[in-house]
Amino acid sequence: WWQIFVVVLVGYSAWSSPFELAFKKAATGLLRPVDLAVDALFAIDITLTFFVAYLDKSTYLLVDDHKKIAIR
Repeated sequence: WWQIFVVVLVGYSAWSSPFELAFKKAATGLLRPVDLAVDALFAIDITLTFFVAYLDKSTYLLVDDHKKIAIR
C-alpha cells in the first residue's frame, strides 16, 4: 500500500510542480501545507528505503547491511 501511496504523491507533484515553475509562485493557502506534507512523506520514504532489505541477484540472499543498501 505504501508504494501506491507514493505513486499518488508523485502524481500530485507532477501535476503541481509545473504550475509553480511556470508562474514562479510557490503554493499558498491550503496547498502550502499539502506541499510540505508531500515533501515530508518523500523524506520519510527515502529514510525507510535504507532499512528495507533487497534480494541479491547473484546469490539470491537478502542483503540487510545498511551500507550495502545505501550503495545500491
